[in-house]
Amino acid sequence: MNLPEPETPDWAKPQMFYGKPLTYNDARHMYFWDGAHVPSVTTIIRRLDKPGLIQWAADMAVEYIAENVSAIPDWPQLLIEARKAHSRKKDAAADIGTVLHDIAERIQEGKEATLDMVERLPVEDQLIASNCAIALKEWMAAQRFGEAQLERRVFSRVHMYAGRCDRFGVINDRLAVLDFKSGGAQVYTEAWLQLSAYEVALREELGINEPISHVVVHLNKRTGACTAHVRGPEHTEAAKEAWCRLVAFDAAMRQLPTEAQMRKVA
Repeated sequence: MNLPEPETPDWAKPQMFYGKPLTYNDARHMYFWDGAHVPSVTTIIRRLDKPGLIQWAADMAVEYIAENVSAIPDWPQLLIEARKAHSRKKDAAADIGTVLHDIAERIQEGKEATLDMVERLPVEDQLIASNCAIALKEWMAAQRFGEAQLERRVFSRVHMYAGRCDRFGVINDRLAVLDFKSGGAQVYTEAWLQLSAYEVALREELGINEPISHVVVHLNKRTGACTAHVRGPEHTEAAKEAWCRLVAFDAAMRQLPTEAQMRKVA
């Protein structure tokens, strides 16, 4: 029996920008405009150095050794495992982060989060995810949401980048771009650069002149709390300027020849 093909989500379908299709290759995690590769917002942001992650990785190794000190007779194996501790921790964090984002998408669509969305998580993370879902629903119920586009694809022809915004529309009587972020205790600067990228592209495409606020809805994957961080237009100019400079830097870096290209020249 031939089963029907799974329906392609709207965000994955080709979308026209400036008369040409923007497509997303999910397997390669890459955007293409009129067949040419266009870097994504998150790819460009990865140009930024994150020195705090170095200390975090070291802390994970030390923590692993401390928790397994009884295995001291097998020092070689213990050290091998300690080297990988940060990677395991990051992968686990990514798992719950992905689930929290999926839950947020369903809730903002007016749907309920289901048990199958969290069942692949460790038991302790299932509780955190459930608490996040409850907290997010409470926050959303307290807001005044107007007309909006969810999972809205954006593209800048001027700066040549693409991305996907979790929500673009009216929140509490003001036009805003919103992004869900899962993490620990804080919202990183990169989140505000990401929202700036969306705003710059949307203004370019739609010719918007009115103020746009930035909203980060932070889902804490340690405590299950939901906290909204809002920056009005008067506080986003520096982030937009920084974003445009980062895009220019990324474009310049892409012009540098690779080692493989240089070998061909030689």
